[in-house]
Amino acid sequence: MTHKIILIALMLPGILLVFFIGFFIPSLSRENILLGVNVPQSFKKSNEAKRFIRLYQRNFLLTVCLPTLLYIYLFFYGTFLVLMKYTIIYVFIIIFAMALNHYIGFKRVLKFKHKSNWTENKKQIIVAELKKRSEITNYPPRYLFLIPLSIIALTLLITWRKYPYLPEKIPMYYNINFEVD
Repeated sequence: MTHKIILIALMLPGILLVFFIGFFIPSLSRENILLGVNVPQSFKKSNEAKRFIRLYQRNFLLTVCLPTLLYIYLFFYGTFLVLMKYTIIYVFIIIFAMALNHYIGFKRVLKFKHKSNWTENKKQIIVAELKKRSEITNYPPRYLFLIPLSIIALTLLITWRKYPYLPEKIPMYYNINFEVD
């Protein structure tokens, strides 16, 4: 049981970070981008955009919560080896589910954009934002950029602390049962 607790303690911060970023990604993007589609700046505050965001967030919760519930079930009722195998698969399932959900949301917004004829009889003008970062609304705060840096620093610290305890020979290949081959 202690191995399982250690595994969950190591996985939980990453899982929570992925959940947070994935769930709030439409809100963290620029004012004129909704799920990867350029939209008019006023559109993001409209009821239609809020409906797209709610739909994306609902689908996100469904696609991510189901594998997570299976993960929790395996934590309590599965063996450690089964939990380890599913942990590896779980990461890929979550990444695939998030990418698929974002793609579906992108296609819905794009279809709505074409139906609404936002670009009809208009020329495209590319505008570079010249405002100071502090003047730009809906821009992620600076401290959010510290999260990846702290993860890298923590990884390097753990590696540096545990390096003396590594064996002289490190196995390079494991079979499906996580035994050295």
